[in-house]
Amino acid sequence: MKLTTFLVCSILTVSVISGGAPKPSKNLYRFLTVLSGYFVSHDVYNGDSDHGESSHLWKPVCLEAFPDKLTFYYETTSDGKIVNQKLWIVDEDHNGVIHVQQLNLLGHKTYHPKELENADFNEIEFQDLSHPPDCDVLFYAADQNVFVGTIPNCPDNYFKEVPKFGVTLTCYSVSYHVCNAEFIRNKPKLPFINFKKYSYPLVPAMTAGAHFETPCLYHL
Repeated sequence: MKLTTFLVCSILTVSVISGGAPKPSKNLYRFLTVLSGYFVSHDVYNGDSDHGESSHLWKPVCLEAFPDKLTFYYETTSDGKIVNQKLWIVDEDHNGVIHVQQLNLLGHKTYHPKELENADFNEIEFQDLSHPPDCDVLFYAADQNVFVGTIPNCPDNYFKEVPKFGVTLTCYSVSYHVCNAEFIRNKPKLPFINFKKYSYPLVPAMTAGAHFETPCLYHL
């Protein structure tokens, strides 16, 4: 069932985000810029494979359903297949902590990787839009252009608890460390690292009133 703009906006009452388009602070602008991009495993980055073990894509998008929100399309793949599709609604609190509400998308089994990269996102159908608080993503700036945080993999009925990933995001890479003992019992203990292959331009809502030096230029 395709949801109307009114319905989508009305469901978003659980979000930590206040009404009205936020004017990005320097910290938030840096986060949006560092986040935006297509991250691939090492063999793909070096041109040795068409697809590697994993990839992560964060693309800034404009949606009629969320005209005043800072929104990303988030897609992850494993062995060339989509395993996760979400919308990220991004905001920042008064302490400088980045909050992200994750919204599920339909279509894991019908879309190919990066097929939605240039699609009309206003035609996408939405699934369960209300997530419990423990499914929100949190980041904070550990250093200039370095953000650390946690990303819960929600929902995931395979595990007794929601798998959480400790994440470090920089201008040129994203690294994941699995935090759940149940998940890592038979898995490698080292982080999974993907490298930024290219970036996406931010949409106008993300740059409004932001007169800051663009970070990471030396990595693009």
